[in-house]
Amino acid sequence: MRKVGQTMDEKTESGKKKMKEDERIKQQVIDQIAQGTSITAISKKMHLMSSEKTKQLLVDHICEQLKAKKTMEMIAESLNKFPTEIVKILNDYTIQQLQRGVSPVILSEKIPIGLEEIIQYRNTYLVNKIEEGESLRSLGKKFGMAQKVVKEIWHTAMLMQISTGRTLEEVAFDFRLSLEEIWTIQIEHLVKKIGEEQPLTVHEQKMFEPTYLKELNEQHQQVRTALKKCPSHKKVAKQLNLSTTTVTKIQNLAILTKLAKGKTIEVIGAELFIDCEKVKKVRNQYIAQKVLEGKTYVHLHKKINTSQHIIEKKAIATKIVSKRQAPSIVKNLKYFEVDEKTKNGIIQLCQNKIEINTIAKQFSINRRTVLKIRKEAILTDLNNGITREEVRKKFNLPLKSIIYIIGHTSLARYPNIKRLTNNSATIAQKKRAVQLFNRGHKIKEVVDLTGIPKNTVRQISVRVSRERNVVFKKEWYPEEKQKAILNYLDTSKSLELTAARFNVSKITICRMASRAQEVKEKREQWDKKQTVKKEPLNKLKWGAIHKSLHETKDAREASTSRNHSFSIEK
Repeated sequence: MRKVGQTMDEKTESGKKKMKEDERIKQQVIDQIAQGTSITAISKKMHLMSSEKTKQLLVDHICEQLKAKKTMEMIAESLNKFPTEIVKILNDYTIQQLQRGVSPVILSEKIPIGLEEIIQYRNTYLVNKIEEGESLRSLGKKFGMAQKVVKEIWHTAMLMQISTGRTLEEVAFDFRLSLEEIWTIQIEHLVKKIGEEQPLTVHEQKMFEPTYLKELNEQHQQVRTALKKCPSHKKVAKQLNLSTTTVTKIQNLAILTKLAKGKTIEVIGAELFIDCEKVKKVRNQYIAQKVLEGKTYVHLHKKINTSQHIIEKKAIATKIVSKRQAPSIVKNLKYFEVDEKTKNGIIQLCQNKIEINTIAKQFSINRRTVLKIRKEAILTDLNNGITREEVRKKFNLPLKSIIYIIGHTSLARYPNIKRLTNNSATIAQKKRAVQLFNRGHKIKEVVDLTGIPKNTVRQISVRVSRERNVVFKKEWYPEEKQKAILNYLDTSKSLELTAARFNVSKITICRMASRAQEVKEKREQWDKKQTVKKEPLNKLKWGAIHKSLHETKDAREASTSRNHSFSIEK
């Protein structure tokens, strides 16, 4: 019995040692990741079996932190990563486990996300893969699901899109199906709805008519024909007894369809008789919408035949996503709420020259929250009348930082603060100025409407003009080059050839030619004035002047008499 007891004790001790060793290895891995070392390098350095084991340790650490009610931002900061990177790690792990046959119920117990969110993310992943061209059969094998179930998930996603107000044509374009196929799926759904004794809308009742698809195609053709003759959507909508939204949707769909076929923006603009900027606008709106829905850049590249660089650029420009954003199954996180006592303690530590990271760790809050509290304290002091120099010394910051805080903050809450320069404007004011410029307002009008200094408004106008690819800047060239351009223009009499030879725009050449013509005319007038010699009045003979005056008087009387006699005879 003693031997058995000893063996049991030995087992417990060995188990404890193993747990300690595993915890030590896990901590080493987490420290290495926080230092920026890649997972592959960590696996080689620590002689782990594979990189999958390292990933597993990282996922376990993230799950433990989430169960401890740590926010995603706090976890990301401890690992020296972005929150979106942590989300992507969890997303990839979720898909990996589901493909290995782990049920969503068991997975939700391990990852503290929620069963519904896991299922929703899985379904979204399946739909995206189907849209990218992967078959239902292969996806069913990967996830251990019947092909029928995958098909139902796909059809449910279509019907959800239709229920949100999207037309059959738009859904058919998104899911790479014909209008007839999407109509058949919708009809099957409506039949089930009727069987469940659910009421149908007026539009759903129209779908059962045999001529529905034919009338729909005819409507599209009529709208396209009318838009070629008249570009106004309101007039076309009134003419065809449709809504303006319907007309706009039909045109946008035509643009996207042609983009998907690989046609360029210029060709689409010429075929549909619309401006190229309109085509770009529709494309960018579609990109923004789909990125917001979680579609990848690769998916959009295949969908509308646009380069990934342009897609990424437009997604970032519309401020929908950052460069590191991924489809998220974790809800948006809020800043850690702090009370007044904690705020005062943070402000005191900031004034005592304590580092921001140290303060964040001490209060177990995010670094950004500390910076936000410090910023509010600085602005409050400035609003209370304390000078910039005093605030700078108080918080141990350079003057440049104080100026930056003032320049990048809306001062509506702090009316006593004056900006350092007259060339500053808030983000809201700049957006308002851009809107006014797009509506056709001039610089003076924008200054009056926004209250922004004139220099700043002028800078905004230059930026707006650059975005429109319009150059307002005059280009100046030396006199020798101008003479050479004008001489070449006189011989060739072609703006295109002259512009190509001297690498100058047509507008510049026209400006040079008109300016030279004006100078030439002024010079000729001056030469005429110099050649005409007028005799002084005192040197003329008064007799000759008197005689000339009488001759002109007699001639005038004779002409009037001839006119009177002619009228009498008539």
